[in-house]
This record gives sequence, C-alpha cells and structure tokens, in this order.
Amino acid sequence: MVSTDDIEWAITVVKDELCEPADQNSEEDLALKQSLELLVESVKDPEAGVARLAVESMRKEIRSATSSMTSVPKPLKFLRPHYKTLKEYYEAMVDVENKRYLADVISVLAMTMSEEGTRESLKYKLHGSLDDIGSWGHEYVRNLAGEIGQEHQKRVDEEKTVDDLMQLVWQIVPFHVKHGAVPEAVDLLMEVENLDLLIDHIELANYKRTCLYLMSCASYVPEPEDKIVLEIAYKIYRKVKMYPDALRVALRMSNAEHVKSTFCDCEDPVMKKQLAYILARQGFVLNLEDDMSIGDDEREVLQEIISNSKLSEGYLALARDLDVMEAKTPEDIYKAHLLDSRATSGASVDSARQNLAATFVNAFVNAGFGQDKLMTVQSSESSTGTGSGSWLFRNKDHGKTSAAASLVCLSFTTSSSGKVLLALTQTGTVLNHVLSSSSFLLPEKARGGFIGSWDTIDLAAVQIAEQVVVVM
Repeated sequence: MVSTDDIEWAITVVKDELCEPADQNSEEDLALKQSLELLVESVKDPEAGVARLAVESMRKEIRSATSSMTSVPKPLKFLRPHYKTLKEYYEAMVDVENKRYLADVISVLAMTMSEEGTRESLKYKLHGSLDDIGSWGHEYVRNLAGEIGQEHQKRVDEEKTVDDLMQLVWQIVPFHVKHGAVPEAVDLLMEVENLDLLIDHIELANYKRTCLYLMSCASYVPEPEDKIVLEIAYKIYRKVKMYPDALRVALRMSNAEHVKSTFCDCEDPVMKKQLAYILARQGFVLNLEDDMSIGDDEREVLQEIISNSKLSEGYLALARDLDVMEAKTPEDIYKAHLLDSRATSGASVDSARQNLAATFVNAFVNAGFGQDKLMTVQSSESSTGTGSGSWLFRNKDHGKTSAAASLVCLSFTTSSSGKVLLALTQTGTVLNHVLSSSSFLLPEKARGGFIGSWDTIDLAAVQIAEQVVVVM
C-alpha cells in the first residue's frame, strides 16, 4: 500500500516544481496554464452547460497528462493554486451532475493538496463518480487505497457502515492485480478485512507471487488472523491445481480435512506420489480408505510411501548411486595428510576432546549408512585397535554418552533396529551408565541397570539420539 513517505515525497516534488521560476515554462506550458485558469473561471458560470464543458475539459486534461517518475502532470501543477477556489465552487454548485464530476477533479488535486489526516481525496471521490478509477493513474489509486484503509478502521471503531468504501475496493483490487501490484491489493484487503475477494482475481499467471506474499504475511499476523491468510493461500493453490503447494499450506495449518481433500482431488499419479512423500517427510499419518477412488495397487504403493517403510531402501539406494557407501574416517575429513609432516611427527595424544570430536564427525559423515570404521567394526577386525567397545572406553563421562548415541545415528535409516541393539548390547557398562544418568528422562523401568528388553533398549537408544540432536 501507499506509505506516508511516498505521499510526502509526492508533495515535496509538487512544491519544488511550483517554486521554479516562471521563465522556465515553455510557451506550450504557458498556454496550458492560461487555458486551465480560464476553465476554473468557467466552472462558476451560472449556465449549467458552460460549467459542464469546463469541468469535462479539466477532467480530460488531467487524465491525458503524462509525467515521469520525478515530476507531476502539468495540469495538477497549474491547478494547485486554485484548489481552495474549486472547493468553494463545489459547495456552491447546484447542478448534481456537474457537482459530481467536479468532485473527481478535486479528489485528484487533494492527493497532494489536502492536509494530513483529512482524507479529502477519498471524501470527494465518494461524492464523485465511482467508475473507472484507474483512468486517473496508478499513484492516485495507491493514495486512495491508503485513505480507504484509514477510513475503514475509523468507521469500524465507530460501528458505521463501510458499503461505499467496498465499492471502491472492488475496483481497486482488480486494477492492482492487473498492473502487477498484488502485494498492494493484499494489503488493502487485509485492512478492510475482506481477503476472500482476492481469490476471484488470481490466475495461473500471478498465483506464485500472490501466495508467496500471503505466506510471508502469515508469519507476522497474530492468531487467529494468520489462519485466515493461510486459508486464502490454500484456496488459491487449489484453484490453480498446485496440489503440492496446497498440501504444504494445509500441513502448516494442521488441518487434517484439507490434507485429505487435497490428496483425494489430485488425479495425477506422479504428483500423488509427491504428495505422499511430503506427508511421509512431515510424519503425517493418512490412511488411504477405499472410497478415495484409488486402485488397490496404487493404494498399496502410496501407503508404503506415507508410512516410510521404504525409507531405508531408498536412502541406501541413493547412496549407492552416488558412490558414497564406503565408510569414511575422521582423518579423511580432517585431511590430516595435508598437514605439515613435522607437526604430526610426534606421538599422537589420546585427548578426550579429540576423541569426542572424532565421535561426532564419524557419526555425521556416516549417518544412516549403518557402517563405519570407528564404532561398528569389531576390535579384532580393526587394525587400529578401535571398535565399538574399545572406542567407547576411550571417552569419559558425557563422551561415552555421545559415543553410544552415535551408534543410533549411524543406523537411523535401517528398517530394523538389530544393528543398533547389537551395538548397544556390546557396550554393557556404558549403557548402564547412560540409562541410570539423571540427564535423560527415561522410563522408570529403564533406570538402575541394564535390562534385556529389546523395547526398552530401543527406546533408550532413540532418546539418546534425541539428546544428540538437541546438542547439534
């Protein structure tokens, strides 16, 4: 919408141009100035026909005037000294038709001549003709939209009708949308609390910018108004059949009905799989019922995607395609072989801080692959004497907790928790230490010692991993 700075800038430009020396005006400008002054005098003519011709001529001059970004139209510049005179003629005018057309002229002049807060541009426009607002120029429409927002708020506070304001809004919104000023249209509709009007004017060519602005606004709008803004974005996405975007908005609103209806209305099988992957990523449970017009084979595939039952296979398949399945060591990440040989020639120091860093680096670089060269390899198979057991005990206190949790990080994509459980059973005393630690909010049955229940161990492993995620 039009800001106060924009209005002040326009007023400053007008004042600066009016202060220009008269000799800078060309002969054409002087002729236009004399013509407009003659028209102003003719407006008060007692003959209605003469006054009507003068008003129509002024309207035509203003509408046909052209200007650059740093100047105002010449008719507005030359009519500025006559602003108060025209207002007096308007009050004294009897002919209703002439009075209505003169109100349009005064409304345009009030854009830069009226005092701040009076909203005279809107006042005279409501008394003038309410058709074809855009013919007066984009800046006039922007100024009018700003005054409508202020007047609407005032009338709502005073519990007065706003029907006449909405007539102008119905013209301004299509004008803004047509000329690429969608954010201004959204701002206006939000101020008049009628955002639903936007849906009818949005098409495939302009929905992206519109919905992006709506989604951004929703982050700064208090509840429950934010849900109204998101609802409009959702309806626009549904209107243009952009179901993935509509689904994301529905998930943001936590609206299960919208999620289900969006999924059902999508007819493209490929796009439907995309929707299923989005639901799986967000952990949204959607049971595909028989009344969803989906074939049995397609329903089974989509349900597998939503349930994440094939997540491990897809993750590892992608890793094989990218040729990154081979486990990496922390030294591969550190690029230790590139360091000065003299700096590394001394005996390596088994530092607790270095071991903790190696634990985290090893867990993150091999996350999800289910194998590494530090934790999952057996001590007898490791040439460096590491392995899950020996490496765990090369750490202290919370370092042991992090080392145990890194086992879960290594195998979090596996469909079975067998590798994780096997690794945890090898830790023995360390797991007892972790389970009995007051730092973790574990179930009472899991505290005080190692319990050989697979469910308990699995729960403990998951909660340990959550602690690591919090640390990250």
